[in-house]
Amino acid sequence: MKMRKIILGAVLLVFSPERFATYATRIGIEHEFINNAELKKAYPNEKAPPEVETEWHKHNYNRAITIRRAFFSSLVITFASIIIGIVIGLQLKSLIGNPSILTTNVIQVLGVGILLSATLSVVGSKIESMKGETLAEHIDRALFRWQYIIGSSLFFLALSWSS
Repeated sequence: MKMRKIILGAVLLVFSPERFATYATRIGIEHEFINNAELKKAYPNEKAPPEVETEWHKHNYNRAITIRRAFFSSLVITFASIIIGIVIGLQLKSLIGNPSILTTNVIQVLGVGILLSATLSVVGSKIESMKGETLAEHIDRALFRWQYIIGSSLFFLALSWSS
């Protein structure tokens, strides 16, 4: 898929999920007619039936809402992690003073290590269910988020404490 379509799709998804659904439906159906000989044979005019378009639009809209919610919640979590790390670092600096280089390095390595652990330990598709709502899936995602929050906060704590 061309980058221009991806960028336009991303902008529409973030700012107008309804317009994204319409755009994604059009692109998806065009793609299906190009790659699906049976579909092309069944509909030689390359026009999908209205009920198919309606169903695709509904699914694309729901996907847009899900992705958009995840995107904005990740932004909030990221900024919260940065703020938590900076506030704690500044408090430590005012209470204890500047840390040693060793302390700063240990905190940074610990933070980056936790981020790496989160990335490598996420199970994802290996435990995926049809709806993605099992307890194991929720725990997998929660552990991933918690590790990212802690790792990011430690990293920014080290930066703000030592500066």
